[in-house]
Amino acid sequence: MPSPAGHTLYAAAKAFLIKFSEALGHEVRTSGVLVTALCPGFTYSEFHDVTGTRAMMNGMPGWMWMSAPEVARRGYDAVMAGESIVVTGRLNAVIATLVRVLPQRMVVGVGRRIGRSYRKA
Repeated sequence: MPSPAGHTLYAAAKAFLIKFSEALGHEVRTSGVLVTALCPGFTYSEFHDVTGTRAMMNGMPGWMWMSAPEVARRGYDAVMAGESIVVTGRLNAVIATLVRVLPQRMVVGVGRRIGRSYRKA
């Protein structure tokens, strides 16, 4: 999913790591090594403190968030089940699906609108 302005490298790095993890998983599967890309979505952690978006994130409803232990458990379970990609949380899974099925023009437009709130005037 495209990131808002100011977070361009973040989205590109995520896309790379997802595809890299899938390819690596295929390459090493015969040796018994399992590789899973964990896409955690909204998770309570220090991430938003580091990116300077904590105040904005605090305005989001609590039901949108997962705890770090919940995300870690889902990631562990996915590795043990041999899943190559796991998106935690129902909301995150819906967003991931919408980004794939909606027209790219619409996805980019929504990203631009959301990105405006990240920019400092």
